[in-house]
Amino acid sequence: MDTPGDRGIRLLYWTVHFPTQFAWVQEMFPPTRFRVLNSVLEIQSQTASMLSGGLASLLLGKVPVALILTLDAASYVIGGAMIACISSRSSSRLGSNRTVTWVADMMEGFACLRTDPRRISFFLCALFPFIAVMAGNYVNPIFVVQTLRAEPSVLGLSSLLYAVGAVLAGWTVSRLMERKGAVWVIVACVALFAAGLASVAWFPVVLIFLVAETVMGWGNAGARIARNTLLMETVPNKVMGRVNSFFMGAGYVCRLLLLGSFTWLVPGYGAGLAYQLLAVLLALALAGVWLTRKAFARSNRAHQYMAG
Repeated sequence: MDTPGDRGIRLLYWTVHFPTQFAWVQEMFPPTRFRVLNSVLEIQSQTASMLSGGLASLLLGKVPVALILTLDAASYVIGGAMIACISSRSSSRLGSNRTVTWVADMMEGFACLRTDPRRISFFLCALFPFIAVMAGNYVNPIFVVQTLRAEPSVLGLSSLLYAVGAVLAGWTVSRLMERKGAVWVIVACVALFAAGLASVAWFPVVLIFLVAETVMGWGNAGARIARNTLLMETVPNKVMGRVNSFFMGAGYVCRLLLLGSFTWLVPGYGAGLAYQLLAVLLALALAGVWLTRKAFARSNRAHQYMAG
């Protein structure tokens, strides 16, 4: 059951932990390692999700839930302790002891970006596969049962295939970026994700749904890897956390709007219409990344940014 506490923890993860980790990784490693590093992090994340899901399914019913949750919490403590053992030195420090809020970080991130609106549009549109996945987590169970009229096991299989696609993206996207560049990869991944989403929206068949989940797993993970790499290559570390907070905050607002719409739309019109709406949004996002792609130089490896 999704409790307010669960939602609060996820909000904390996406709005605090993730931007901080993002800036820290950029600070710790040289630019030549960004592509490979983001790919490895994606593989690690998706593999851990698959393993933890499989382990939980084996333990549920045999081990008390309280023990499972305790082990889960302990893994975070161990991870935090390991991170604390890593020595790092900030390349930039704030000279004041001012209180910083999430909203203030978002506004500062926007201020760093606003000199080139095309880049704001590009990164926001590149975020839409992830937004669609988050919204799809609400739609998928209803879509499988009511629209596809399939067994609940299809939902579990679709999650597995999605993770497989994401892991494959981790193995392949780094090489694609070396050959084509991060901008090209982002456009291709958004296009692939949009195609998979459209096929599910207008051809609601179990086999198509499962294949599309694999394709969308590759498209979303690939877009995320390339987007993270492009951000690291073009945004200075001193503002990376704030810039990333802006995009994550904007994405969170979009997810809230979509979920609010779906809670009204799905009961009356079905999950199929929700998928069609997502497909239209992804088509617009694809047009957005295509039209604004020239905001970046041909070589994405150089650190060039407009926040001079």
